[in-house]
Amino acid sequence: MKQELFKESENSKYTTDNEKAMIYLQQANLAAVKQNYKEAAMFVKKTDDLKITEPMIRDQVKQFKQAIGKTGQMNMQNRIAAANREDQNKADLGCAKTGSDA
Repeated sequence: MKQELFKESENSKYTTDNEKAMIYLQQANLAAVKQNYKEAAMFVKKTDDLKITEPMIRDQVKQFKQAIGKTGQMNMQNRIAAANREDQNKADLGCAKTGSDA
């Protein structure tokens, strides 16, 4: 329901670029709350094509981009850490098997 209303207001001929930017930020925020960071990044990227004249909105877009960037870095670090834990677990199991066979 909310997304349909966003699309309706986004497509309105009376919507300014500043208002569209706020709509995209709201949609990005909803996606981020659902931990759908790819979709959130897509909405924030749409603001690049807009002529945003309000400094506060420009700052919010900038902050959101930084937050999404950090989320991407954290996801990558979490994947690396998980892979390292998995490798360590396999190594530990290998040691346990060789130790019990002796």
